[in-house]
Amino acid sequence: MPDGTTTARRRAVDQVFGDNRAPIAEVLPADHADLVAEINRACVDAKNRTPAKITTENELTDAGKIITELRALAKKADGVRSDEKAPIIETGRAIDGFFRDLIQMIDGAITPLRSAADDFARRRAAEEAARRRREEEIAREKAAAAQKRAENAKSPEAAAKAAAEQEAQEAVASGAAQAKTQPVRGNGVTAGTRKTWDFEILDSSALRQSLGALGPFLDEASLEKAIRSFVKIHKGSTALPGVRAFEKTTTQFRA
Repeated sequence: MPDGTTTARRRAVDQVFGDNRAPIAEVLPADHADLVAEINRACVDAKNRTPAKITTENELTDAGKIITELRALAKKADGVRSDEKAPIIETGRAIDGFFRDLIQMIDGAITPLRSAADDFARRRAAEEAARRRREEEIAREKAAAAQKRAENAKSPEAAAKAAAEQEAQEAVASGAAQAKTQPVRGNGVTAGTRKTWDFEILDSSALRQSLGALGPFLDEASLEKAIRSFVKIHKGSTALPGVRAFEKTTTQFRA
């Protein structure tokens, strides 16, 4: 029977690179002591051969030779670095690839559910909007009728009563227009709707022409980022040639 104790899971990187690992800050200087010594000598030599001021062509070419040799040494050091790091990079790619596939599998399972939920949210939002329009229209009709009664009232009391009803119905109409769909709670989850403004490019040529001289020099990513920011601010009043802005309803879930 289990004794209640748990064993900590060993990370994959610990299993790949082993348990008896020396600190990397100690391993590298020890393994590449010759390279470190060569670079130290070259840098000291360069410092000793650097004149306070170059005054002749020979001194100029001598400085060029030192720089060329130092660059070659830097290239050598970078090559050694690449060799040392290659197994780590390959391991990192393998880890990324493994978990990326798992996450993509999850996303693939979420996509049809998300699509169905968003479709429901759009239908529900449309139904709510239609209901609010009907309520608003009825309230405005009642407000107009109350206004007429107030205007034709035979006594101050009747006029005041009709005016109060008019005000109340106008408030109902305003509230109906501003009402929002309430979230749904159940199964330990809250499902709500979110409305955002999105866009699609219908005519890229017309859009780029409207940007004048800058148009040809903007890549697609930069252009879309700029449009997205523009649409976020201007929403339904967006007026960009070749671009259609629209409101999008999506579902949000919260545990």
